[in-house]
Amino acid sequence: MSDNQASANPANGSGDTLAHADVVVYSSDYCPYCMMAKRLLAQLGVTFTEHKVDGKPAVRQEMMDLSGAHTVPQIFIGKQPIGGSDDLHALHSSGKLQPLLFPAS
Repeated sequence: MSDNQASANPANGSGDTLAHADVVVYSSDYCPYCMMAKRLLAQLGVTFTEHKVDGKPAVRQEMMDLSGAHTVPQIFIGKQPIGGSDDLHALHSSGKLQPLLFPAS
């Protein structure tokens, strides 16, 4: 199950997809936290690039080099490491996620 396609940004209410920062998610199959993070991004209308680390030591090493962490998911907005699913949800709950995703031009 993958929720990495989304068509609208509910924040603007128009049904239009807003341009957003590049989002990258390093994930693993069968990871419930990965699924929750991807679901939240999809609900926010955010498309993202997903790199699955299952059976790919080079991809996992790349993730660890970039984030300093070995657990999934690891989420990046722009080049900024956000952390995992709990971190993403905490940013959303505090109102700090939208400005990261949709910075003022």
